[in-house]
Amino acid sequence: MRRFMADEQMRYAQAGLVVKELQTGKVLIDWNGSVGLAPASTQKIFTAAAALDQLGKGFQYNTALLHTGTIQNGVLQGDLIIQGSGDPSFGSWRYVQTKAQQSLQGWTDALKNAGIREVRGQIKANQNGFSEQALPGGWIWDDMGNYYGAGSWGINWRENQFDLIMVPGDKAGDSLKRWRTEPMMPYQQFQNRITTGKPGSGDNGYIYSPPYATQGFAEGTIPAGVNSFTISGAMPYPFKVLQQTWERSLQAAGIRVLGGTTIQATNQPVQIHAYLSPSMDSLVYWFMQKSINLYGEALLKTIAQQKNGIGSTDAGVQWMRKYWQERGIDPNALRMVDGSGLSPLNRNTAHAQITALEFASKQFWFPAYLQSFPEYNKMQLKSGTIQGTKAYSGYYSNASGTTYLIAFLVNNYSGSASAITRKLFTVLDVLK
Repeated sequence: MRRFMADEQMRYAQAGLVVKELQTGKVLIDWNGSVGLAPASTQKIFTAAAALDQLGKGFQYNTALLHTGTIQNGVLQGDLIIQGSGDPSFGSWRYVQTKAQQSLQGWTDALKNAGIREVRGQIKANQNGFSEQALPGGWIWDDMGNYYGAGSWGINWRENQFDLIMVPGDKAGDSLKRWRTEPMMPYQQFQNRITTGKPGSGDNGYIYSPPYATQGFAEGTIPAGVNSFTISGAMPYPFKVLQQTWERSLQAAGIRVLGGTTIQATNQPVQIHAYLSPSMDSLVYWFMQKSINLYGEALLKTIAQQKNGIGSTDAGVQWMRKYWQERGIDPNALRMVDGSGLSPLNRNTAHAQITALEFASKQFWFPAYLQSFPEYNKMQLKSGTIQGTKAYSGYYSNASGTTYLIAFLVNNYSGSASAITRKLFTVLDVLK
């Protein structure tokens, strides 16, 4: 470890490393284990464990379709209401049952089965106790317009992501030949200022658009020499996209939504259809494997909404710190700002991470938790990367069956991320 700290990349950096043998409880390495450092996405280990423990690995989100008013001769004299539950996977492409068209078709079929051919009202949203504040405090402007900085609502759609699909010019400096967004977002005026870069220059395009924005823009370059190039952004208000997409789908199915004044003929909305998400163990798998920040923020809010009826980031953070305090982690060692680790304001100690890993290893749901950790360097580790931060946290079992708990956080290193990663793994290879 001293050799690692003496490396030129670590001249102005800090590192925390704790390695503990699970079977004996013996701490083998403790280097700055009590120093709070930015964890990046290794913070997800806390959120994932709490979600499996408190919501249950079989937990499913329920997004309900309801109507107000009455149905007479195929005409709904009322509104359609989409009642959210915070499901981050609704409309996602990652699961067979969540794909966008399949989800919308289920609702359309439900209307047909209810005998509804025309809707005199509107399609409305019920956020169902979830905060309208989509982003945690501390997220930066450069992140929030891009797909990994998507906000979280009571109603989410297609992981709140859109694709900016572009055809570059023939040479560096050229304007784009054409571009489009998928899905369409007609409610937002979008200015695409991206130009063509040198062949092989890669993705240097960035999208800027905060939640609820009616205007957005993109800047930077994409490489020449390709037929098409896609970067992904965060939908400013996913419900609007869902609403407009479903209205087009209904129209194609012969069901008209007229909007305008509605007639409230019932006191309570009537449920037409209930959509259930994949189970929590499946959601946690993708949350950890692909490090989807949206899932972390949705899980944080969901726990708070389920426990206290307030689906907000602040309520979730307060609950999370108390939850882990009851399991042996000093709140000052776990300064959480969000559920995903994207904020540079988060601070964890390596000891706090080890405590969470050890707690999880003793729970009945641990196999699902362990399976969610990606494999790096032949170890089951959650990675974390933000500017100047590289971190890994997780488990390693050697050939003799000894299991080690690992938390390794590096802040403010210089040089390339790939180079510091190789050196970090060299330190961990001593366990082999």
